[in-house]
Amino acid sequence: MAVNTTLAREGLRSPLAGEAGGLSGRPLKGRALEVLRHLAEGAEGLALVSVGGVETPWDLWERLKAGASLVQVYTGFVYGGPLFPRRLLLGLLRLMEAEGVPSLRELRRP
Repeated sequence: MAVNTTLAREGLRSPLAGEAGGLSGRPLKGRALEVLRHLAEGAEGLALVSVGGVETPWDLWERLKAGASLVQVYTGFVYGGPLFPRRLLLGLLRLMEAEGVPSLRELRRP
């Protein structure tokens, strides 16, 4: 797993920004997508599991388009509750329909 937590605090607006330890969730979103895109360039035939900051159907869409074979959610699930995966998947289906993408295979980066 290339991106799971971060120690970086740039741009974090919280009274707890000075606390020590790793962060997960939203603070990882941009970096996780950047690393996924980089890995996907040389990972022909390998399964890539994207993790870090997945909160919306758009996040899921971006990860799959960038080359993820699977997308793991954790922090979003904790805060989104038990129906979070359902909301993500229904939103992904709406995005696919709006963009004319018939299957996940068509969505994945060539």
